[in-house]
Amino acid sequence: MPKRKLWDPEAMKKAVEAVRTKEMGYKKAVKLFNVPRATLKDYVKKSDKPIEDIVSAKMGRKPILPVELEEELVGYCLQMEKNYYGVTASDLKRMAFQLAIRNNIPHPFSLTKKKAGKKWMKLFMARHPNLSFRQPQSLSRARVQGFTAENVKSFFAILKPELQKINFNPNKIFNVDETGISIVQHKVRKIITAKASGQFIPPLMVFPRKNMKAELLDGAPPGTIGGCHPSGWIQPELFTKWLRHFVSIVKPSKEDPVVLVLDGHYSHTRNLDVIDIGRDNGVSIICLPPHSTDHMQPLDVSFIYSFTAQTRNNRRGKEKKRNSRKKRVRNLKKNTTGSNKKRTKKRLKNGSSGEDTSDEEPILVSFDEEDSDDNDAECLVCQKFFSQDTKGEKWIRCTKCFQWMHEDCVENPGVNFTCAFCFEN
Repeated sequence: MPKRKLWDPEAMKKAVEAVRTKEMGYKKAVKLFNVPRATLKDYVKKSDKPIEDIVSAKMGRKPILPVELEEELVGYCLQMEKNYYGVTASDLKRMAFQLAIRNNIPHPFSLTKKKAGKKWMKLFMARHPNLSFRQPQSLSRARVQGFTAENVKSFFAILKPELQKINFNPNKIFNVDETGISIVQHKVRKIITAKASGQFIPPLMVFPRKNMKAELLDGAPPGTIGGCHPSGWIQPELFTKWLRHFVSIVKPSKEDPVVLVLDGHYSHTRNLDVIDIGRDNGVSIICLPPHSTDHMQPLDVSFIYSFTAQTRNNRRGKEKKRNSRKKRVRNLKKNTTGSNKKRTKKRLKNGSSGEDTSDEEPILVSFDEEDSDDNDAECLVCQKFFSQDTKGEKWIRCTKCFQWMHEDCVENPGVNFTCAFCFEN
């Protein structure tokens, strides 16, 4: 189907105006403004409407509800969302039906269901891109009452003078927050810090145990520090440890201060050591308003949400792969047991003993779930996974750091192989 309205709208307006005022005829206007003759005639005949409305009118079938009613419906949806009462798809279709009935507008909506159809809702959402459907999230009453215009204004009134001290330099504005990541059966709390310019400070990882071991930080980002607590949650002494770590890396001073934005957790705000360290080292600590971090915490909105979603998807993918592997092992074991029973019955019928004298080699199957991570190891050199190998590449493991690598990616692979990274250290 050929595209329509390929002509210039401004040229069409001038052509219609020229013909209506009888400055020129159709033939001259078509040549001068390069517009189609039939369209120009149709627009000139519609003298009861303004030129702007005629030229900008959309082609095709008109919507069931007039523009004014649709704008009223959009405003109602936005107002309900502002008041934390989301409108579902069924609610939207019912309201469209009610508007059509109330204003005596002919419609093809269902009289039995008393709501509009899916096609109308799809076209309505396309006409109003400022509306979209989202997955609802649970929200406490405290968050609804805490995130108000007054609290937000008071927060920025406190933040602005501190930013003026550092001349609004994004390299001196930091945000800190905690999140949980899952390793094996435990959940580790991780303190993440980021600059406003996008750079990150090496994190502090809190493990749910009593004693800290250096091996727990194997594979962690360079510069990461660790801490332990039986609950696995951040504690005042752990946050004090992280703040000293932060000062040692950023190296702020009273002459060169920085701004640190954080939430109102008791380990942050009710901690005299944190206040003293910040005061002595030029760290201006700004606390976010209570019950508003889901909207105002930069790391919550930008980084942690996508980070947790990605780790959740990776964990689900590994669980799915592990379950499929277990299923294959069960089927293999079942088939092997069934075939052995059949051979045993056949030998007993022939009068032979029940001993298996066949020359077949036994099938060895590993049921060790601890090797699940090694089954999809990552090459330390080329960063490719074992599952991506298609040509049967050979792998070798370092005797020092126990990391896997392709034999083709290293030099002099042997029995007591040591990678170049460990050899340099």
